[in-house]
Amino acid sequence: MLTIRLQRVGKRNRPAFRLVVTEHTNGPKSGRFLEVLGSHDRIIKNTELKKDRIQHWLSKGAQTSGAVQNILVEAGIITGSKLPVHSRTPGKKKTEQNKAAAETAEKEAEAKKAEAEASAVEETNTAPEEVSADAPADAPADAPVEVEAEKEEEKKEESA
Repeated sequence: MLTIRLQRVGKRNRPAFRLVVTEHTNGPKSGRFLEVLGSHDRIIKNTELKKDRIQHWLSKGAQTSGAVQNILVEAGIITGSKLPVHSRTPGKKKTEQNKAAAETAEKEAEAKKAEAEASAVEETNTAPEEVSADAPADAPADAPVEVEAEKEEEKKEESA
C-alpha cells in the first residue's frame, strides 16, 4: 500500500520535511520513495505542495499519514476534518489532559456555586407563614398552636 507521509530533512534543531510517496513498509529514514510531492517547514511556516501530483496519487489509492492529512486539509487540497495527531513529547499529552480536567472541574464548581446561590435567593424570597394571634410572641413562628391549647386543658383538669 502506498503512503503519502513526511520525511525529515534538514539540520539538527532545524527540522524541515518532504512530502513523499512511498511504500508503507519503507521506513521514514530509508530514503526510498517514489516521488517528492512537496515540502513543509514548520519554523518559517512555509508549505509548498504539488497539488496535481497529490491528487493523482490519492486517486491511485495512496493513503495519507495523520500529519499530512492535516496539512492537506489546511491547504484546501482535500476536504474533511483534521485528525488528532499527538506530540511525541511524553509530558505534553498529560499536561493537556490535566488542563482539560481542571477546566471541567472549575466549570462544575461554578455551576454548583450558582445553584447554591439560586436556592439561597429562593429561600429568602419565600414569605414566612402567618403567625396566629393565639400564639405567644416569644414562641417560635412554626410552633403549633395546638400545644398551647392542650396545656390550658391540662391546667383546667388539675384545678378541677
